[in-house]
Amino acid sequence: MMIIFSSRAAFKGIDIEPKMPELISASTLQPERSESILNLPVKIPLTNIQKALNLNISKKFSGTEADPTDLLSNDQLTYEINRKDFSIGTQNNRITFSVPISGTARIKGKVNLGFTKIPVSARTNIAGTIFGDLSLGIDNEWNIQPNLNVSTNLTKADVPIKNVGTISIRSILKKQVDKAINKEKPKLIAELVEKLNLKTEVTKQWNNLHLSERVNQDPSIWIKTEPQSVSFKEFDLSDGENVQSGIAIKMFVDTCICKEAPVVNFKPLPNLIRQDRFHRNPTGRRRSLLLQAHPSFGSFKSKLIGEA
Repeated sequence: MMIIFSSRAAFKGIDIEPKMPELISASTLQPERSESILNLPVKIPLTNIQKALNLNISKKFSGTEADPTDLLSNDQLTYEINRKDFSIGTQNNRITFSVPISGTARIKGKVNLGFTKIPVSARTNIAGTIFGDLSLGIDNEWNIQPNLNVSTNLTKADVPIKNVGTISIRSILKKQVDKAINKEKPKLIAELVEKLNLKTEVTKQWNNLHLSERVNQDPSIWIKTEPQSVSFKEFDLSDGENVQSGIAIKMFVDTCICKEAPVVNFKPLPNLIRQDRFHRNPTGRRRSLLLQAHPSFGSFKSKLIGEA
């Protein structure tokens, strides 16, 4: 899994502030509703994206091209180029990557001297870089939308041929390597979309917050939570190691003294709403409760008993 909802130690910005029911008589409490917001930081390690690049872009590019130059007749170019592992970084809120490439090429053909044609065969070394960038977007239905750009830069791809001179094969090889990579781009993008399945992870968090639990036996106190809306913080690459984001789930928190569990009204995950920053509690006050990504009401009990 490539998406991480931060560990327990990171959940210090969670606002859950149940209200005590209003006292009606010595033995009855009127159900009381409050509104709270759960902020969940999310991160995607860049190393996981690096692995996807290395797994889905070929390590070897090879082929044969007929008539690569007008300086020879009946000529043919064969080449083999290998890459190393991608390095990855960030720039201007985009993921950047590059990898050195090296290999060999050979041209065979004939030099036309006017009165005769002389067969020639020459070999050369190839050096350069494959580089590109990746940005991550998201649509209103929580689907990740990668935008991937890849290109090739050859710094060494010239073939010296006796009686002819030096023939540059950079543009030919760049075209062929770029073409091969572009054929693999749909597979890489599909892999990223599958691994960066944010909707599935957000749905788990959303569903887990439909809860009803007794927090005290005598009197019988129940707390119920029902999520109402969820917003998404745009991706941020400022730490250089992770794609960071977060979700803020607004929910109703009902507290009541009752014998039976309150009915929880299930609501499916709504469409994404974008936000500039994490929400604060509507009351303006903040309380920090440490909750797991799958919360329970154990931490509510001492709060309620302490306020009762």
